[in-house]
Amino acid sequence: MSNLNDFVIEDSVLKKYVGPGGDAVIPDGVTSICNFAFGWCKSLTSVTIPNSVTRIGDSAFYGCSSLTSVVIPDSVTSIGGSAFAACSSLTSVTIGNGVTSIGNGAFSDCSSLTSVNITDIAAWCSIRFEGNNSNPLRYAHKLYLNGERMTDLIVPVSVTSIGNSAFEHCGRLKSVTIPDSVTSIGDSAFCLCRSLTSVTIGNGVTSIGSSAFAYCDKLTSVTIGDRVTNIGKSAFSGCIRLTNMMIPASVRAIRKDAFERTCITAFKVSPLSKKFQAVNGIILSKDGKKLIAYPPKADPAICRLPETVEEIPAYPFGYGGREQWIEIPRSVKKMAKTKYSNKYVFIYSAALIDSQPNPVFLGDISVVEPKAKNKLVGNFLHAVECGRPEIEPYKASYAEHIRKDPKSYVEWASKNETLFHFFIQEKLIPKNWVENVLVELEQKNRSDLKAELLTYQQENFPKKGKDSFSLSDDDPELKRRMEMDKRREEIKNQKGIQGIAFVATGDLARFGDYNEYTGAVDRSDLKRFIEARGGFLRSAVSSKTDYLICNNPDSKSEKVQKARKLGVTIIDEATFMKMAQETE
Repeated sequence: MSNLNDFVIEDSVLKKYVGPGGDAVIPDGVTSICNFAFGWCKSLTSVTIPNSVTRIGDSAFYGCSSLTSVVIPDSVTSIGGSAFAACSSLTSVTIGNGVTSIGNGAFSDCSSLTSVNITDIAAWCSIRFEGNNSNPLRYAHKLYLNGERMTDLIVPVSVTSIGNSAFEHCGRLKSVTIPDSVTSIGDSAFCLCRSLTSVTIGNGVTSIGSSAFAYCDKLTSVTIGDRVTNIGKSAFSGCIRLTNMMIPASVRAIRKDAFERTCITAFKVSPLSKKFQAVNGIILSKDGKKLIAYPPKADPAICRLPETVEEIPAYPFGYGGREQWIEIPRSVKKMAKTKYSNKYVFIYSAALIDSQPNPVFLGDISVVEPKAKNKLVGNFLHAVECGRPEIEPYKASYAEHIRKDPKSYVEWASKNETLFHFFIQEKLIPKNWVENVLVELEQKNRSDLKAELLTYQQENFPKKGKDSFSLSDDDPELKRRMEMDKRREEIKNQKGIQGIAFVATGDLARFGDYNEYTGAVDRSDLKRFIEARGGFLRSAVSSKTDYLICNNPDSKSEKVQKARKLGVTIIDEATFMKMAQETE
């Protein structure tokens, strides 16, 4: 029962609550709750709002930190900005069917919210959420319809549009079916629905808003109706399990970054499309001259830009989760000067070299103007350093160019171990530069590389009158070999793996999870396994490595090649497990 002395009411407007707190019952007849009416009433534990109220003002219950639940009746049509902000004990909210707008930050910092209760999906879909933290699902994540938690949403046919942020952060939602009656899906409508796995979009929908399904990271299946004309910016961004997408014939515009950070490997286009075509999973304009969208995680060996492409607009590549190298063909005449994420390295044709920032060119260097060659060789060496497989067809031409004038590039040999091995393999270090590189390696305390370079020197620049393959007693390479032989004898019959240093490469059955977002292999479980038994797991092969674990004996990986060069023993996973499980 309400106590009129607890309220200041003028012309049916509740101006101020002056009561002691606890359970407050707003008198019947009040039509509006004024701004800050209950503001900072930290002793308020519950409030009963009568059906006469149509409006809840800005910050009306701001800072009511003891308020645990609130029921907003069907009579209320608008909830003001920050209306329930900083109600840190609020655990549940019930929103009536009459609400049409909820202001910016209405439920900001309601970190204890666990449930949002409604009775009408159609009414909920039509609410206008006016900014950040206006939707209580931001914290609650759980939406209850007539007392039952919603996991499979079937939008009723009475709905014609789904508003912005309507189901944003509805973390328990697993499937969504949108009927033909719906014509538009608002911005961020289903953003961050992290349990959502499948979406069916009816034939009535013509537009999918920006970030509509962004970061639905369990979404694997999307069916789009054949009347969609626009797919908004970042519409499916972060859907890391989404592997393919059918673009219906009706689509006329795909906004920038629509598919960023997805696992899409191929787009499909309706054969009836008058606007687009798909070539190896790449969406092009119908005439093939303009790139529309490129699969964010496409296999570069398959998804190469066709030679028909003449124009590349801004953002057709999105921002993929893993680094991709995209070859820009000679046919391209125009490319938007947009700064892309460092997840993309573009391989430009000679025609575009001068117009692009930081180009990477892996074509025939002979077609490049002389003034550009030094810069391009630098980029090529960067590609070698990154271990990119795309460089293989071009190694010979670049190595030949470096060999003609090595002084401009040989200093790279001592900067990076991968480049050092490349220069050794291709015999790019000239005789008069060997001593300089040896000095630099000595300064960096790289005795292993120094020994390798001495062997290179003996094989390629032998001293007259001496056996080029002999090793003197004080030769560092001989010392290294002797130390390794001694070490191998010491651990050959050892029980267990205590004190033994391992490196792993390639796929292992028991250890190492592949991260589909970053493209990396997590070795932390193997590291824990080895360290628990007194061993060591290192990231790189060196002369101090005892064993390299690799299940593929024919691997061409850098670690395997280096292990063979250094004489490191290569074992498979089964052998490793046998070693690790033996006891004293």
